[in-house]
Amino acid sequence: MSDLISHLPDLEWSLIEGKWRPSLDSVDPGPALDLVRNVVDGKLKLALESDLARQLLTLNHTGSLFTPDGTFNGRLDSYFPLGLELDDPTAELVRLAVAVACLHAFLQINWTGPDLDLNTLDILTIPTLPSTLLTNDILSAQAITELATGGEPAYHLAKLPELVRIAQIILSRSFDILQTGPWWNLRTHLIHQQLLDDPVPVPEHFWLSLAPLERLDDLDLVGRLKLEQGLLRHLFSQDRQAADLFVDAAKATKLQFQLTGALGKRTKFQTQDLTQLVLLAKSREDGSEDEAKINVPETMQLNDDTLLEQTEYTSSTDHSFTGVDPANQPALRPLDQCILLGMCLNVRNTSPLHGLTSEQMMPYISRVVSHPRNWSVHTMALLLRARLEST
Repeated sequence: MSDLISHLPDLEWSLIEGKWRPSLDSVDPGPALDLVRNVVDGKLKLALESDLARQLLTLNHTGSLFTPDGTFNGRLDSYFPLGLELDDPTAELVRLAVAVACLHAFLQINWTGPDLDLNTLDILTIPTLPSTLLTNDILSAQAITELATGGEPAYHLAKLPELVRIAQIILSRSFDILQTGPWWNLRTHLIHQQLLDDPVPVPEHFWLSLAPLERLDDLDLVGRLKLEQGLLRHLFSQDRQAADLFVDAAKATKLQFQLTGALGKRTKFQTQDLTQLVLLAKSREDGSEDEAKINVPETMQLNDDTLLEQTEYTSSTDHSFTGVDPANQPALRPLDQCILLGMCLNVRNTSPLHGLTSEQMMPYISRVVSHPRNWSVHTMALLLRARLEST
């Protein structure tokens, strides 16, 4: 067990990054380690139906679980003691892993797919049966009620909304040993806001809780945190703060970028090069990226009668920006691609609905689409491009 405790930081960052760190391969196997590994590997059903998860999600009641009209007698958090017969560090790790599994399962069921054959009642432990039968519909209805906030209702057709509510309940309890609890609260807020008709700003003390994480030594983790903060600020239309956070994210990852002009052609019949808006960007070179073949969606050819598939820039040996040739730019790391898409969204938020706005947004999207590196990032870039082209 002491071996597991000494590797707690790596286990936390594996959950944050969604990638198993090689240093954890030497840790002695055990139920807690298996739980975290299943969450990181995307085996969410296996993780949530594990003995540790079911022990954590014990529904404690005294028989008066429901009111006479069949609704919950009180809020859900009053029925989850979240008790575990483990030492404090391991118990915190299990709590965090189960909360992450709930969030990821909700995202997979409602957005990303594939469908997850998960029954919430199968992941709960109910020591004694209540006087009225507990059903998925009753549980979901209660979760939808509790997810409504600030006068904004939660989307009533969401599947298994109780997973988000359970994650909120778990993450609302303090973590005295683990340090990434506030980060997962940030991600929970990002998901929760998507369920509301209109965004509801979070209290200021929430932003302050993230400050210690901004002093991490890992540049990519700091950049990722700044990006996610910027996305939440973007949802609240806090555009100046969002723009600053996206720039801070780029500084943290050492992404170099410049929106400028370059000579090029956009149509098949264009004979003279004209100045085109282009985003020059270059990731830092640290040799950490895996250059293996990446499985991403195929970008279908437009085959337009007039427009080229992408702008053809005139190569030049006089590169004013870090040696980047507009006609032959290097591939960007997926995290840097996400930062550029965040900046693109901020352009839309801070500019009027106008053709010039689309012209300013498209270089960011084109820079990401040109080098597919990650399935979800590439898909989002294609979606943004389709929306721009349809306006």
